[in-house]
Amino acid sequence: MNNIPFVNKNEIFVIVFIVILGILGLFLQKNFSAGAVAQIYFDGKLEKEISLSKDCIFDIKDFEFEIKDGAIRVAKSPCRNKICVHTGFISNPAQTIACLPEKMLVKIKGKEKGIDLVVG
Repeated sequence: MNNIPFVNKNEIFVIVFIVILGILGLFLQKNFSAGAVAQIYFDGKLEKEISLSKDCIFDIKDFEFEIKDGAIRVAKSPCRNKICVHTGFISNPAQTIACLPEKMLVKIKGKEKGIDLVVG
């Protein structure tokens, strides 16, 4: 340890501790998000509730949904402007996908991943 210039034992301990915390944080984040569920509503009524833990593609009415890596998106939509398709993947309970012309809404139910914060 004394052969490394400019590094003492305390600094090495701090670096190892931070690396271990980072690995632990990634592991815990993955486990907490594994229980997330997507709720798909049409005209205010719950049409389907599906786990985000398994990748798949499925259709409801004229919509095609894709679940991949713990997130969901609208892949195809019958509406003209395709805002719901352009929203992309969502995986956090703070996010939603909405298609107003077709009265469709996708919400995430589960533990939040990360921090939603506005500074300024």
